[in-house]
Order: sequence, then C-alpha cells, then structure tokens
Amino acid sequence: MTLAIVSSVSALVHARLLSTLHAALPRVGVLDPGVFACDLAGTEELLGAPARIARRVLARCARVGAQVSAGIAPTPFVARVVAERTPAGEVRAVEDGRAFLASLPLDVLPVEEKVREELRLLGLRIVGDFAELPRGAVFDRFGSAVARAHALARGEFGDMVRATAPPRRIRARRVWDDAIASHEQLVFALRIVVDEISALLERDGLAALRLELRLDREDAGPLRIERSVLPPTRERTALLRSLRWALEERDQLGLVTG
Repeated sequence: MTLAIVSSVSALVHARLLSTLHAALPRVGVLDPGVFACDLAGTEELLGAPARIARRVLARCARVGAQVSAGIAPTPFVARVVAERTPAGEVRAVEDGRAFLASLPLDVLPVEEKVREELRLLGLRIVGDFAELPRGAVFDRFGSAVARAHALARGEFGDMVRATAPPRRIRARRVWDDAIASHEQLVFALRIVVDEISALLERDGLAALRLELRLDREDAGPLRIERSVLPPTRERTALLRSLRWALEERDQLGLVTG
C-alpha cells in the first residue's frame, strides 16, 4: 500500500514536511511541491495498520504548521488522487483503485490536453470509459505515454515510490573575540562560514535547501534566522547573498560574537 500526503504549503513548510515524513517512514518520495508518496510495504508489523500510520503522520504534520490530507491506496497514483479529494486533516483509504477512478473525469489522468480532447471525440468522458479500451489499441493509436496512463486507469501500473534521501544537516561555527556591530562586517565575516559549507556540499554532491543562521549576541539572546534556498544550490555567492538579504531585513542585529 501507498500513503499519499497532499498539502498547499510554502517552500519552507515543504522542507519541514519532508523532514517530518522522513522521521516517521522509511521510504518517502516527492511527487510535486507539497505532494508526497510514502511506501508502506513491510511497515505494518512495526508501525501498525496504514490508517493508524496516516493519522499519526497527520498529527506530526499539524505540529509543523501544515494541514494535509492523506490517501491510502495500492499504488502511488491512486493514493495521490484519493488524497487530493480528501479534506485537510482527514484520511481516506481505497482498496480497489480501478473502481475508485472509474467515475472520475479524464482530467485526473497524466496525459496532454489534446489527448483528452481526442478521447472525448471518441465518446469517452470518464476514466472508466478509457480503462475499458483494449491495451493494444491504446498503445497503437497513442503511444507508450498514454498506454502508461491507461494502465494507471486500470489500476494495473504499480509505479514505484522513488524515495528521496533524508536531508542532511551541515554545520559550521565561528566565534569572534571582538563583537561585530554592522551588517557589512557580519556579511564579510560570514564568508568563511559559507565557504566551508559550500565546500562540504560540493564534496558530497549536495545542494542546500535551507539555511539556518544562529547569531550569538553579547547584548541579547541568540537571534535565529531561516532562509529557504530556491533553487537549491551549493554556490558560495548564492548562499551568501541569501544570508545578506535575510540580515538586511532586520534593522538591528546587536553585538554579534559568534
């Protein structure tokens, strides 16, 4: 079975959701921004029934500020369609993917609009009509991409969850004997930290998704700043520019010591 999680969230919350799902489940794939597929194969003995897992995941997502819906089905495609038609905060499970899809409009299928128009000209209006067509006839007329959608419509195509690697946290720290009071001095001092992080990212073939900056201050408590990095990058100049913009949004930083 597959658990699909669907939400409408910002890039920052998307990253938090992905981290939350990685912490809860062994195989998590990203289908689209805010849309995830989780392979539940082999998890029932350890984590419980799929519906129980889904409710636990919904609670975790709510704690990071995201209202999501959950769909459970035999394949990732059907699970996603189920989740997209489920209210936020709720779980819906489907055993027979083909039967669930049958009454839905052709718009749910991953095919080009011109293909949908051609299907409508043939008198097909819903997924069930399309699923009834012979496999060979679909392939001969439309090609392999539409044949794949036909298999999805019939609930036959068990597309795999392409799991993403859990995000890594790379840290770098510096302490200064003399407190830094100006934005310009701080950005200059941060170059060394950013260079170190960029080198580690490049060494491991990674890119930064989010920057978290903690500024220790002599005259106040720590100041924490978070920035999403879009598109993800390991380039020094882009990372430093993102931090510069974040710092410029604050009038007073205080006396920064590390």
